[in-house]
Amino acid sequence: MNPYGPTPPPYDPGNNNPAPLAPSSYGAPGGGMGGPPSDDTMAWVGVALSSAGWISCCCGFVPILGFIAGLGGLALSVAGTICGYLAWQKAKQQNTRTDIALVGLVLGATRLALVVVLIGVVIVAMIAGVGLAGFEQYTHPH
Repeated sequence: MNPYGPTPPPYDPGNNNPAPLAPSSYGAPGGGMGGPPSDDTMAWVGVALSSAGWISCCCGFVPILGFIAGLGGLALSVAGTICGYLAWQKAKQQNTRTDIALVGLVLGATRLALVVVLIGVVIVAMIAGVGLAGFEQYTHPH
């Protein structure tokens, strides 16, 4: 079986109506320049946004920049997770590669889960009344 479609009939100079060839994907809607973004593009956008969300964690120790980067990183992770999920669903429907979409989905979802866990730890510590002073006995024994 030919992976490029059926082979054309042999050349017959007396035949004015040759058999049509298999449809080409070159003129398909969404293909080529200027068409809608492919599913692979959405997957790569998800990876880029989720990665940028992780990179924003590096700015967390700078007072003002850390707050802005924290909120921005959270927004980037949410956007990366959504893009990765949409690309993954589309790839599953079309039976194409899902690995790139899963990378964006996992990166974004992992960072979001980490943020939720850290917020939970802070809330539990505040309810229990444990602050930095609670750890002073371990850092500065008397």
